[in-house]
Amino acid sequence: MSKAGRSALAGLLIVVLAVGAARAQVGVTDAPKGVVVNPRTGKAYAVFPDLGVVKILDRAGGVTTVKTGANVKSLTLNPNTGQVYAMNRGPGTISVIDPIRDAISATFKADRGSLTALNPATGRLYVSASTGTDPSVIDLASGESTVIHAGTEGNALSVNVRANKIYFVGYEDDFLTIVDGATNQSTRVKVPGVHQWESAFSERTGMLYLPSPNDNDLIVIDTASNTVSTIGTGQVPMAVAVNEAEIRTSSSG
Repeated sequence: MSKAGRSALAGLLIVVLAVGAARAQVGVTDAPKGVVVNPRTGKAYAVFPDLGVVKILDRAGGVTTVKTGANVKSLTLNPNTGQVYAMNRGPGTISVIDPIRDAISATFKADRGSLTALNPATGRLYVSASTGTDPSVIDLASGESTVIHAGTEGNALSVNVRANKIYFVGYEDDFLTIVDGATNQSTRVKVPGVHQWESAFSERTGMLYLPSPNDNDLIVIDTASNTVSTIGTGQVPMAVAVNEAEIRTSSSG
């Protein structure tokens, strides 16, 4: 590729990353199609669903294209190893991208998978499912996949690393499903509204945030007590992200 071509592609990736940071939680997003950044290496990863590839932008502006699978939808970074897990909905697989070689080092089966989220303390990768099916968990050490009979597909997916709990919300659910990471047993907490698209969890405060587009609210759940409250937002909030200073939401209108 020419120098001009590399510059143009780098600019495209930077735009994609900027949109991702503004609209959705990095690493567990279904739109805008998945972006993660490795802070140790400075590499940025972005999915291109129509092409079935992940493109990697390094510090020097070089771009590497890794062919993963059709309709690659989301990315999750392993902070311990630097590996990136790409969820390919077309073939129902997860591609493991090696951080050194920028190439696929392993492939896991994930039939009807949609989003992924990792508990780096336990080495377990959680996979939300398509509508009407149960999510699953993959033991990264063995590659073994186990179905979690949670009663929801988990359209929104977040992990509480310290408590080893996983939070699922289905597209048509009016409840939060909390899965114990040690036993895979689930409990439910009633939440207002349906059609939650996204969730974000704060390890610092223990608060879980769910945009509720039907009600124009942000649902706030204190996971220590499972107390539910709401905050009014702009119209049709679709995504949420957490940082140390504040909670940011984005709306479609």
